[in-house]
Amino acid sequence: MWEKEVRAAVRSKGPVMIRLMNGEMLQGIPESCTKSLVKLRRPDSVIWIPVEDIMRANRLLKINKKDPASG
Repeated sequence: MWEKEVRAAVRSKGPVMIRLMNGEMLQGIPESCTKSLVKLRRPDSVIWIPVEDIMRANRLLKINKKDPASG
């Protein structure tokens, strides 16, 4: 199921939060997703994550709040 989220984020160039089997959480923008690896770009680095290490992935959505004072 997580593959669908990562592939959608690759297409939209949007950020994801990936939870690994060891409990570690990684955030970044996925650039590719193959059968064996996910390439994740982070502000300070690019990492390759083996797919067997991924437990869950969620896309992160930016929500623009409307200022109530602007009417």
